[in-house]
Amino acid sequence: MEKAQIGNLSAELTALQEKKNEIRNREKAIALQILKEHFNGDCQFLTEEDEDEGNFDACPTIMSQTMVKDDDPADCYVTRMYIGEEEKVYLDLHAYYSGDDAHDVNAEWEGPLDWGEVAHCLIAAA
Repeated sequence: MEKAQIGNLSAELTALQEKKNEIRNREKAIALQILKEHFNGDCQFLTEEDEDEGNFDACPTIMSQTMVKDDDPADCYVTRMYIGEEEKVYLDLHAYYSGDDAHDVNAEWEGPLDWGEVAHCLIAAA
């Protein structure tokens, strides 16, 4: 492959990454807008009663599979999502096999967070 071809591919890749960043930023803005304006910054996906009874139907299981990096991703449900300090999104998680709960997990630290998936989940819960 010639240097000119590599240069063209590099330029194309840069343009695609810029578009991807624009889309990601817009998806995040949509998710935050729904979380703020519809849920007043705090969306409870499961009640304690649902969790105690093992009813996770309303819980965003697919979203949790992409958001938890230090645990077995299939094991965790997002039970609550809220906006905390400095407009950061935090999660409460429930690992259904072990029964463990994690609270106040910084969703952006757990990333890469799929904001499009988050937005779809919030829309479904609205």
